[in-house]
Amino acid sequence: MSANGDPQHAWPWHDPDRWERLRRGVGCPLCGAAPADVVAELPASRVRVPAAACVRGYACVIHRAHVVEWHELAPAAAAAFLADVNRVSRAVAAATGAVKLNLLSLGNLVPHLHVHVCPRRPGDRWEGRALDPGSTAEALSADEHAAYVAALRRAIDALA
Repeated sequence: MSANGDPQHAWPWHDPDRWERLRRGVGCPLCGAAPADVVAELPASRVRVPAAACVRGYACVIHRAHVVEWHELAPAAAAAFLADVNRVSRAVAAATGAVKLNLLSLGNLVPHLHVHVCPRRPGDRWEGRALDPGSTAEALSADEHAAYVAALRRAIDALA
């Protein structure tokens, strides 16, 4: 059973064999071929923007190498990844006009270093509580998604 009570999304570490395979990168959904929703390739990461996410304007910064925890990175690699996260968070802020950004590095379901960049706005569905980065409650239309991706790419490029 997961933290929200959904048995279909049970914590993978409850199955030690499955968790160990994922930690080693076997079957990791964030490794390998770039998914269709990758909108930017940065020095240490790639940036995904799915059409349906926890909040409008969401982006996910994924480390290029299969590494599970920040502390597993050498200092230079950690600095490079942090620079990418900083660049993307600044770009999300510029592209969305958010009043606050939540940056979440969890890895509870997928043990591959990634950071959820979640713009917050007054009255959003998560107001007054922690958001769930795995939620897909906010779905953009194809046109809205294309417009956001274009705005985010421009903002990322402007920060190069």
